[in-house]
Amino acid sequence: MDLITLIRNNNCEIKYDVEYHKEWSDDELLSHIIFLDCHNKQLTTLPNLINCQELYCFDNQLTTLPDLINCQKLDCGLNQLTILPDLINCQELCCILNQLITLPDLINCQILDCSSNQLTTLPDLINCRTLDCDNNQLTILPDLINCQTLDCDNNQLTILPDLINCRILDCQNNQLIYDNIEEHKKLVKFRNFYKHLKYLKKWRLYKTKSIINKKKDLMIELLYSPDLPFYKLNPYYIHFIENKNQ
Repeated sequence: MDLITLIRNNNCEIKYDVEYHKEWSDDELLSHIIFLDCHNKQLTTLPNLINCQELYCFDNQLTTLPDLINCQKLDCGLNQLTILPDLINCQELCCILNQLITLPDLINCQILDCSSNQLTTLPDLINCRTLDCDNNQLTILPDLINCQTLDCDNNQLTILPDLINCRILDCQNNQLIYDNIEEHKKLVKFRNFYKHLKYLKKWRLYKTKSIINKKKDLMIELLYSPDLPFYKLNPYYIHFIENKNQ
C-alpha cells in the first residue's frame, strides 16, 4: 500500500499547514503536510514531502528518501537506507539500523543517533549536544565542542576530540588509550599544558639569548671602562672574566 492511500484511509498520523480539504489532489495534499508519522507500514518508497517539518518513517522497507529540505525532525531508523538526502535544516535525526556509509551536512543538528550503520566518518557536528554513533566503523570523530552526551561505543577510535562540555561519555570497545571522561580531561589538560610548556621554552630561550647579549655588552663595557684597574682584584670581576664565554 502506498502512502497516499494510507493517508486517504486515515492510517497515518498527519498534520497540515492549513485545514484539510477532500478535494485536494495528491500533489496538493502532500505539499500541505508539515507532520507525518507513517512508521511500520511496510512502505518501500515515499513521495515528495517538500514542506514536511517532522517525519517519522521508521520501521519500513525504504531504500531512499525524498527531498526533505525543510525537515527539522526525522526518524528513519530500521530501514534499508544507504544514503540520506540533504538535511541542512534538520535539528534532530535518528537513522539507526540502516546501511549508511556516509551522512549529509548536519551543521544544524543538535541530536543525532546514527547507531548501527557502516559509517567511517561523520560530518561537522559543531552544534550537536547529544550524539549516539555506536556500532559503526568510525576511526575519528569531528569537533564536538558543544556535545554534552556522547556514545561512541564499539567503533575503531584511537583518540577523541576535545570534549570540554561533555558530561556523559561511553567510549568502550574502541582502541583508545583512555576509556573514560576523567582520563580524557586529564589528557586535554596535558595537551594544553604541553602547549603552554612549548611557549614557556620559547620564552626561556628568548630570555637566555637576551641575557647572553647583555653579558657581551657588560664584557665590552668592563674591558674598556676607565675604572677597570680598580676591578681587577675584585672577586666578582674575576668570576666574570673566567665565565664570560659560558
